[in-house]
Amino acid sequence: TGQIEQVLLNLATNARGAMPDGGRFSISTQKVVVKEGSEAELDLLLPGTYVLISFSDTGTGIDKEIIDRVFEPFFTTKEVGKGTGLGLSMVYGIVKQHRGSVLISSDTCEGTTFKIYLPLIEGFEVTKEIKRPLSLTGGTETLLVVEDEEIVKLFLKRTLEKVGYRILVAGDGEEAMMFFREHDDISLILSDMVMPRKNGKELLAEVRQIKPEIKFVFISGYTANIMDSEGVQLAGVEFIMKPFSKNDILGKVREVLDRQ
Repeated sequence: TGQIEQVLLNLATNARGAMPDGGRFSISTQKVVVKEGSEAELDLLLPGTYVLISFSDTGTGIDKEIIDRVFEPFFTTKEVGKGTGLGLSMVYGIVKQHRGSVLISSDTCEGTTFKIYLPLIEGFEVTKEIKRPLSLTGGTETLLVVEDEEIVKLFLKRTLEKVGYRILVAGDGEEAMMFFREHDDISLILSDMVMPRKNGKELLAEVRQIKPEIKFVFISGYTANIMDSEGVQLAGVEFIMKPFSKNDILGKVREVLDRQ
């Protein structure tokens, strides 16, 4: 699925970042039977048959002092401007949604291994996928994507361009304002909430001073309830929560663009 694809891309991107001078990255799969008392039981994984996907790199590794925090939203060891730290929390959330588990082992001298356990389902009937009509998902409008996580930004750009949209991409709110001032044909802004230099809420306020009718969609790792409690559920602004699928994005964008 699109969500599992995001897991693969996020872990591959993390491995690349952990090996700035090169190294070895490997992905392996195997069928395993998890029994009571096994390693995966530490993360409350029920006994049963699973597909185990292992991601291993020979990079810098993760310090023992912080390894228990790597799946927390916004926790990151990256420099400011190099990402918000939502990648691994997104991985954790997707795997949990699929009734699986993520385990991590790391050594600062040997590298890091992520083990993802997903329940094996056998003998189910494959149903034909019902595709959305292109008229509901595509278009020719110009959209501005604002996202500082490189892997998410690339996913959004490719997904939207494939169905005909013209896409401008910015890595933070400041860069987004530069594009917004230079392109008066932008129909919709799709923006992350938490970014360096200028966050999503600040970006929204600034663009609406110039173009009050601009259509705006926030994307975030937070749930809608948390966003509302933080006072960022603003009138006339749509919201979509990470992780999201291609159809989630295409459907929401077309819905907002078509709204009068």
